[in-house]
Amino acid sequence: MHDLTIATLCDAMLRRAGIPITGVSCPTEDVGTWSVEFLDDATDGQQATAATLIAGFDEDVEREATEAEQHLAMVTKALDEDCLVSAVVWTLIDHYDTPVTVDKYTTLRAEIIEAYQTHPWTES
Repeated sequence: MHDLTIATLCDAMLRRAGIPITGVSCPTEDVGTWSVEFLDDATDGQQATAATLIAGFDEDVEREATEAEQHLAMVTKALDEDCLVSAVVWTLIDHYDTPVTVDKYTTLRAEIIEAYQTHPWTES
């Protein structure tokens, strides 16, 4: 994984919480110096939630959550874009559950993603 800055981690935390933002600035490690740029449709409640989340920010927890999200995105992308992986999935379906259909592929794709989330692989 590439180096994740505090601003990147804070941004990811707020987006995971559904806070409509355009970005976060964290010039120092002092939470009091951080600022959030909200989208125009952000409600007062969402802005208050963001303030609460920032006040309780835990870099280690957010780093782990963000890295897990990135790993899952890589797996999902591989299943969607990697021709070899897609071919293996289609072949498995064809071998064990003929006939092959898009619905079966979609179901197996979801099961592979679920398995990855349950048992994430580590980078070597």
